[in-house]
Amino acid sequence: MDHCIPYTTNIYQLNKPQYIVIYFFICSSRWSPRDCDSLIEVLEAWMPLLPEWIMCNILEQLVFPRLNTEVEAWNPLTDTMPIHAWLHPWLPLMGVY
Repeated sequence: MDHCIPYTTNIYQLNKPQYIVIYFFICSSRWSPRDCDSLIEVLEAWMPLLPEWIMCNILEQLVFPRLNTEVEAWNPLTDTMPIHAWLHPWLPLMGVY
C-alpha cells in the first residue's frame, strides 16, 4: 500500500471498495451486453473518481465475463445484430485495463 496515493488508501481503509463493487454489481446485473450504453456511461463517469485497481476489478469481475459469455453465444448465422454493433462500444474500456 506504500505506493498508493492518499485517496486510494482512504478508500481502501474505509472499506469503500466493497460498497462500490456492490453498486456496480447491481448495475451490471441489469444490463445486456447488446444494450450497453447506460452501463458504459456509468463506468466512464466513475472512472476519474475511482482508483485504477477498483475499476479494473469491476471490469474483470462483472463486465468482461458477461461480454465473453455473450460473444461465445453469438451466432453469425442466426443473430440479427452484428457483433461489432454491441462489442465496439467496449473497446475504449478494454484498452484502458
